[in-house]
This record gives sequence, C-alpha cells and structure tokens, in this order.
Amino acid sequence: MKKVFKKKWVFGVLIAGAAVWYFQGDESTTSVEFQTGPLSTGDVESIVNTAGTLSPLSIVEVGSEVSGLIVELNVDFNSLVQAGQLLARIDDRDVRVALRQREADLSVSKANLVQEKAALLRAETDDEFAKNQLVRSESLLERQLISETDYENALSTVRSAEANLESAKASIISANANILQREAQLEQTQIDLERTQITSPVDGVVINRLVDLGQAVSANQNIPTLFEVAQDLSEMLIEADVGEADIGKISEGLDVRFTVDAYSGQDFVGNVSQVRKAAGSSNNVVTYTIIIDAANPRESLLPGMTANVDIVLGSKSDVLRAPNAALRFRPPGTEEDAAEERGGFGGDRDTSAATEQMAKDIGLEGDKLEQFVATVTRNQEEIRDSLTAAREAAAGGGGGFGGGGFDRNSLTNMARKLTSELQLILTDEQFAAYQAATGDAFGGGRSAGGGGGRNTDGLTGTGTIWVMRDGEPVSIAVRTGLADTQYTEIQSNELVDGDEVIVRAVVLLND
Repeated sequence: MKKVFKKKWVFGVLIAGAAVWYFQGDESTTSVEFQTGPLSTGDVESIVNTAGTLSPLSIVEVGSEVSGLIVELNVDFNSLVQAGQLLARIDDRDVRVALRQREADLSVSKANLVQEKAALLRAETDDEFAKNQLVRSESLLERQLISETDYENALSTVRSAEANLESAKASIISANANILQREAQLEQTQIDLERTQITSPVDGVVINRLVDLGQAVSANQNIPTLFEVAQDLSEMLIEADVGEADIGKISEGLDVRFTVDAYSGQDFVGNVSQVRKAAGSSNNVVTYTIIIDAANPRESLLPGMTANVDIVLGSKSDVLRAPNAALRFRPPGTEEDAAEERGGFGGDRDTSAATEQMAKDIGLEGDKLEQFVATVTRNQEEIRDSLTAAREAAAGGGGGFGGGGFDRNSLTNMARKLTSELQLILTDEQFAAYQAATGDAFGGGRSAGGGGGRNTDGLTGTGTIWVMRDGEPVSIAVRTGLADTQYTEIQSNELVDGDEVIVRAVVLLND
C-alpha cells in the first residue's frame, strides 16, 4: 500500500481546525499569548507507579484436625517458634479413653485368633483321623468284613472333616483381618492423640493467633486455623497490579522503590521477581499482577502494610530535557490557512472531500469508504457543537487550554472515541496507514510525557517542540527518550540548554 504524505487531513480537520475555530473565531475580541518554559540539563527517570500489599514470602496456617477445648496455650502474637514446638494443647481425655478402648479391642481380636488357631488344630486332627478311618474301611470292605453302609459312613466323615478344616482356615483369615482392623483403629486414635498437641511445622514468628485458652475447637466440617506463622520476615514480597497500558514495559529484574505510610519519607528498595500472565479486571480496567521481592533485614516492614510502588523503567543523568507540556503543545494557528480555505471550521463540503480523499489513500472503497466518511463527519459535528458551547461559556472572561470554558481533556476524549470507532471499520493494515497519515495524535499512541510516536520499547520515540522565531511559532522535530512526570529527555541539533520552548497558549480578551 502506498505511503500517505498528506497533511494529516482527518485529524487536522477535527482537532487543529477545532482549535483555530475556538481561539480565532472572533479575532476582533481575542488575541493569543504564548507562554514558554526553558530547556534544562538534568536527571530523568521513567517510572510506573502502582500500589500493593506487603506480605511474608511464606505464611503457614496452623490448624487442628480434632475437636475439643484448648486447655494449654504456650505462644502469643509475635512469639518466635521453632519447628516441632508445642503451640497449644487440646483436651485429650476423650481421645485417651478411646485409645484404651482400641487397645482392648485389639487384645480381644488377638485372643480370638488364638482360639481360631486351636480350632484349626482340632479340625486338622479330625480330618487326619477321618482319612485314616476311611483307609481302614476300604481294606475291610475288600475283605467283606464290613458293609458298604459302614464304608459310606467313613467317607462321609472324611468329607465333613475336610469342610470343618476349611472353615477353620477361613476363621484364621478373618481373625487376622480383624486384628489388622483393630490395629488401624488403634493407630488412628494414637494419631488423634498426637493431634491434640498443636505444634509449629516451621521455624518462624507467630503473626496471628486466632484461638484463646478454653475456647472450643470444632473440626467436624473443616479444619479451623489456630495460628498463622511467618517463616521469615527478613524477606517480604509485594503483590501489585499494573494496567495493561504499562505492563508491556515491565520485566523481571527491574528495580523498584516504595514507601509505606508507617515510615514517611523513607524509601525501601526491591526488584520485580515475577510478571504473572493471568489478567484481572478492576473498574473495567484490565490489570496484571506483578510480584516484587524486598529485603527487610530490620523487620520494620510488617505484613499487610500498603506500599506505594515506583517501578523504575530507566534513568539518565545530565541529559537535555524539555517540559512535558512543550511536547504536547500545538499552536492554534497551525492549520489556520487550511481552515480558512475550507471556510472555517465546519466547511462541510471541503472537509468531506478531504476525508474522502484520506479514505481513498488508505485503500477504502464502497461501503467502507462511506462508513469512514460518515464516522469522521459525525465526530466533527460533535466537536463543533461542544466547542460552540465552550466558546459561548468563555465569552465573559479570558482563558486558554484548560482555562475559561474550554476543556482539552473533553476534546481528547472525543478524538479517542473517533479512533475507537475507526478501529471497528478499518483492517489492521488500513488503520496503521490511517495512524501514519494522521500521527494518531491523542489517539492513544502518545505516552504521558512525549509528543509523537513511540518505539516498541515504549521509552523512545519522536516528537515536535515549538519555539518562537521572529515572533512566530516554529516547529522543531526531536527524538524523545525517558520521561517522568515533569520532563522528557530530548535529542536535537537545533536546541540547547536554556532555550525557551512554548508550553501553553493563552487566549486574552481585547478591550
């Protein structure tokens, strides 16, 4: 697709034309005064600010798996504990009674096994005797010394003895199984007895105690938490949320500064240890969770404290820097000639022609071209109506960008609305061409501290700064770097430390 080099028509029509119309719609009563600020050499630090909650690296919840009354409590809040140390004890009398019952049951089962073994021995003896009798009966029957009835009785006795033997063997197996069952019940009761002793599973400090002496503990449906033990308070972590607009700049290993309300004016340091990929949502804003590790050698930071976090994306010293307002500024007369040629803001015929040409330049045709022109025209009318009301409201006093009845943020939001609507109409390729032609000013491609485009790292890009030359504002293209809340790093062969750059235009009412 061919590259578009026109004068950013669409956005010029909507934004620059609107500003000209607003500020210069009545030249007989207003004049524009430009305010300047100096370029300076100094430090610039780019940060992302967020907030999070401090917590230990590991918190172990100590609970109870048995029910009963707390009859012994050996630790309190902030107690240092070691692994295996007794923290509390639950009344174990019922468990000890059950333990003795299980021991008695096991003894009975073992006695039953002895009886079953004796029964097995008798069954084996009877079986052996019956088989010997059968052998003798066979011999006597061959010599016709006994009747066949006597032989059949001997055979029946053998079969009965064999059945009794098998039954005795089965009774032995059952007795052994019963012993195993009783042993398991005894072991479970012994475990329950051990569980009445609440011990710490780790070395650490008790940060929360949720039980009192004499309190009844019920573990019938779930395991109640009695204590919370932090393993090590010399290392803390912060779990913080970062918006989707900034998460692309965050990576593991970045340095972090943070403060807490408990120690006003004191900075603590840490670093980003993890950037989680799972997205969340807060007030319809998509966020991502980051984990920050922080040293706490004096253990002055406590769990639950709120940390105000600055994630340091980068910092530079002794660089040429410009006030952020200078990179956002555009003089109201920038598009004056074009506006006059169109008959002022709202010259519908020429504006529509320019918009239609833009649509053709980025490859639109047919229904999409009509949708594009209609969307731009509708947004143009909304801006015009808004500015009409603003200028009428400002008629009684002077004002500038942000002064009088003019709300620059409202204008910016309208421009972003246009960008969102065009994204639904255009393909990715067409929208990229539209952005290239318009600069996408205010359309979401501009960061807080820089004018113009940003590179993929989110920290460097290009912009425009305006200076006064022979009484007229002149634009100078610059390369931008790191930005903070006040300044943006710039690089330019035409600007030096101390140069005055335009940061604001104020509309004054003439007498």
